[in-house]
Amino acid sequence: MIISELKAFDLLKSKFKLSDENARAVIFEINAAERKITEQIEDEFLKRKDVFLTKDDKVELIEKIEQQRVELTGKIERTRADLIKWMFIFWIGQLAALVGLFKLFIP
Repeated sequence: MIISELKAFDLLKSKFKLSDENARAVIFEINAAERKITEQIEDEFLKRKDVFLTKDDKVELIEKIEQQRVELTGKIERTRADLIKWMFIFWIGQLAALVGLFKLFIP
C-alpha cells in the first residue's frame, strides 16, 4: 500500500471501526473504481483526440502546408515555363505561315 492508502486504512479502522479485512476491501474497491474511472477518461480522450488540435499537431500541419506550398510553387513555375516555350513555338509557326502566305500572294 502507498502512503495515502495507509492513511485511508487507518481512518477506516479508527473512525468507522472496521476490521483490517473490511478496511482493505474498501481500499481495494476505491482503487478499482479509480482505475475504472481513469480508463474511461483515457478512452474518452483517445476518442476525442482527433477533434482537438495540440501544439505539436499545429506545428506539423504548418510544416505540411509549407511543404505543399513550395511544391505547388515549383509546379506552377515549371508549367509557366512550358507554356511560354510553347507560345513561342506557336508564334514562330504563325509567323512562318504568314510569311508563306505573303510569298504566295505577293510575287
